[in-house]
Amino acid sequence: MIAILSIAGNTVKEAVRRKHIYVLALIAVMLIAFSSLIVFFQESPEAFMKELSLFTISFLGMLVAVLIAAPQIRREMEDRSIYTVLAKPIGRFGYILGKFLGTIVAVAFSYAVFSLIFYVTFRLKGVAITGAYPHALALNFLQLCIVSAAALFLSTLFTTPAAVTLTVMYYLTQYLSSKLSYPLQYFNINWTVVHNVLPVPVYMLLPVVGMGLAFTTGLLFLSAVVFSQKEL
Repeated sequence: MIAILSIAGNTVKEAVRRKHIYVLALIAVMLIAFSSLIVFFQESPEAFMKELSLFTISFLGMLVAVLIAAPQIRREMEDRSIYTVLAKPIGRFGYILGKFLGTIVAVAFSYAVFSLIFYVTFRLKGVAITGAYPHALALNFLQLCIVSAAALFLSTLFTTPAAVTLTVMYYLTQYLSSKLSYPLQYFNINWTVVHNVLPVPVYMLLPVVGMGLAFTTGLLFLSAVVFSQKEL
């Protein structure tokens, strides 16, 4: 367990060093500034701000997840540092799990930063935050857990550019086809916030949460199986 946490910690340090989070946080601020210019032309400014915030937080979080998860294994194989890690009594599944946990910690941090940016903006503009908004944020984060696991899995099969491209396409197809993006569409309830739908009780979300955790675990298992077949 200590070795897994060590891998996760190194993954977080690597993410911080590469500064993806800071650049994307700056993009979030720029989007807020841009939205402030066009919000006056919207029939429902509050709905527009909520929809933009949820999409931006999720999309930028997805970019953080992909940019951290997809290059890791290939990069460590190329610089041969992976041999040092796997020399420890950890196994390849433990290696994959450590990489995933580190990615999720970095994604959670960036997700919190992006959410805080929009929260402060809402308070300054007097935009009311309904009860469904936290539910949407929570499910969107679970969606990012699936995307992170998918990026790791694809990185065991393809080159880094291909893994990044395929993962981004997988994420974006939820807005085009529910079949191609399964099960991401079940975690996107942004429309309930935009249309001020009353939030459902938390216990009714548990089946969706369970499905997300099961799908994430399945992707990590597949990643470990494929990775275990690779000759290093």
